[in-house]
Amino acid sequence: MSVSLDRRTFLSGSSVALSSMLFANSANAKPKRKEKIRHFIYVNLRGGPSQMDTFDAKPDHSNGGGVKGIKTAMKNVYFAESYEGLADFSEHMALVHTSSRIGAHELGRYYVGTGGFLPNPAQVQPGLCSIAGWALAEEKESDLPKVVSLGGSLSAGFLGNEFSPYSMKPGQNKLKVDEDWRTRLIRSESLRDEYMKHSANAHLDQIKEELRHGRKATQLSLGISNRVFELSGESPQTIEAYGKGIGQSFLQARRLIQAGVPSIEIPYGGWDTHQNNVERCRNLSEPLNKGLCQLLKELKVMGLLKNTMVMIAGDFGRTPRINANAGRDHYPMNTPILLIGGNLSGQHIGQSSKDGLSLENA
Repeated sequence: MSVSLDRRTFLSGSSVALSSMLFANSANAKPKRKEKIRHFIYVNLRGGPSQMDTFDAKPDHSNGGGVKGIKTAMKNVYFAESYEGLADFSEHMALVHTSSRIGAHELGRYYVGTGGFLPNPAQVQPGLCSIAGWALAEEKESDLPKVVSLGGSLSAGFLGNEFSPYSMKPGQNKLKVDEDWRTRLIRSESLRDEYMKHSANAHLDQIKEELRHGRKATQLSLGISNRVFELSGESPQTIEAYGKGIGQSFLQARRLIQAGVPSIEIPYGGWDTHQNNVERCRNLSEPLNKGLCQLLKELKVMGLLKNTMVMIAGDFGRTPRINANAGRDHYPMNTPILLIGGNLSGQHIGQSSKDGLSLENA
């Protein structure tokens, strides 16, 4: 399906909160030269992380669960103690408090992941990464996909196949082929083009689109650009600096950004902490903090942090009060979204109360 809106108009509509991230500064931002956002990374914390154990800690209240807080450059914002390194980048951040009544995982993930929509069979909404890929993609042709997901993502919806996420695991090059396959691919491409010269369907838009995607896939398989999907070229020191697991996803994201991929999703699950919340959040947070900090350090050194927007969000928030199983339950009334990069300068949009039960100035 074709889209008649221009990119800026689409993103500035009420349909997606992504507009404020990609094309605008908050009114609270300090004046500075605006840099164009060229890359978007969505860190999808599946399961719904506890805001009290991540980016909205309450160290001075019993609802904080005994988790120590790390002061940030954002007014009245404390990170949980596991994010000490990440707090050092808080002058390049904004914490946005959002609220809804959607406390079911799949619906909450869809609601946050589409920028505020619920499923509608009449029109499938695109995920944020597909929207960003559409908004940020350069006009010039590239073999590489516009949207890459390192573990599954929402579809491109009505934006079409061109902005559908290419799913892969970090370091997994599914497109690499040997010489025998190279010969076969070149031959099949030639035969297909010859056939289409005489096909009665060659003029159809759907056929033209399928052929174009087929050629791009062939070019990517035959070319050297697919090496961006490999991590074997990285030094052992770099791999260690990012850490295992989620750290490898951040390393893969850095390689994709360097290669010019506009939009990347990094899913990271396990946050449904109805039991033993503090320990489970700590175990999830430490590798997240390590890998993300290394990514931000390298992007800053390369001069790419000002052109990159990182969004960290989950299905919803969790209850400020701890339950009988030392866990936290679903609490969509306070669902913080952390933004990093671009022209951000330590904003805090909305604020949770001292006990974390309600939002003020949101």
